[in-house]
Amino acid sequence: MLHLDTAACGVPSRATLAALTAHVTAEAVRGGYVAEAAAAPVLEAAAGDLLHLLGAPPGWGTSDVAWVGSAFDAVALVVGHWPLPRGARVGVLASDYGPHRSLLLERLAPLGGTLVELPADPVTGVAEPSAWPAALDGLALVSVCQVASHDGAEQPAAELAAACRAAGVPLLLDVAQALGQVPVGRGDSAPADVVVGTSRKWLHGPRGVGFLAASPAVIAALRTTTQRPTPGWDGRTADTARCAADLTTGEAPVAARVGLARALAELRAAGPERVHRRVAAAGALLAGLLAEVPGWRVSPGTALAAGQVTLLVPEGFGPGDVAAVRAALLREGILASAIAPERCPPRLRRPVLRFSPAVGVTADELARVPAALHRATLAAVAAGGVRV
Repeated sequence: MLHLDTAACGVPSRATLAALTAHVTAEAVRGGYVAEAAAAPVLEAAAGDLLHLLGAPPGWGTSDVAWVGSAFDAVALVVGHWPLPRGARVGVLASDYGPHRSLLLERLAPLGGTLVELPADPVTGVAEPSAWPAALDGLALVSVCQVASHDGAEQPAAELAAACRAAGVPLLLDVAQALGQVPVGRGDSAPADVVVGTSRKWLHGPRGVGFLAASPAVIAALRTTTQRPTPGWDGRTADTARCAADLTTGEAPVAARVGLARALAELRAAGPERVHRRVAAAGALLAGLLAEVPGWRVSPGTALAAGQVTLLVPEGFGPGDVAAVRAALLREGILASAIAPERCPPRLRRPVLRFSPAVGVTADELARVPAALHRATLAAVAAGGVRV
């Protein structure tokens, strides 16, 4: 299988798989909670590696990292417990992940609050930081995805964080599609007040693990509002002034977290900048190849992307046709994603086809894709009766 769907689910390395299975074996031999206690130093190191990769400032420590089930779970935790006043106005970008927008609308509805779409380029969806100072006035929170799920367009996260910091507006930054694909933080200042992400995409960790990293003040505030003390494996409950462990999902696939720990260590050892360059090169090569396939057009957001390549569908194609193309590619041993408009309601009116090659893909492997896509397109046209 040629995996070109890292933006959905990356392929773990052999070492990551070995770490995961070794922990499952330890659970069977020694007992689940005993194995979890023994893995505590591994997860502590994982939190440190994560903070390093995020470019977190020195004030953030490993006790400011919480492990949850997914990036969505982390966003839900923050949005559900953030102290929003009545009539709160929350800033978002039109290119952000649709389910996040739904969470915010649900939270704001009983408060009589509203979502405010922040200034961005109408073609690419990329924010315009110069226009943000006025737009941020009076906002209670800003929620941004650094890299758009549907087309890979990258937001200028550092500039947006600086603008929010200057305006005194908290920033929730989702790096699920960014970490491991593009740089996230600079290290001299916080990448955001809260950063959330996932294991299974560009970090190439197992499924079922997400994370939340935040400033000490935010962790303390969330710990107070959630009021979710988590008992340890031996039945004791943490009693600290602030501790992200109280936000961590207690009953969880610890083996997957151990696998993520290995994946984070591998990325840090390989050199994130080197990985980013290789991912960007693979994305650029594939975008050039797919631009020649009749009927399909490369999304404007992809022109600014690194590893994600999104194609706008041919005229006459509907949701079922894009899914049919994806299925035909799968039969040829090529894995991609058919993205429905619900992924990004303000910007997507029609489904798109997304490819996201990983760092290890070769030019010869990518050279297979254009002809396969053309055959899959013809098959969908024949089956659906549309004309390209």
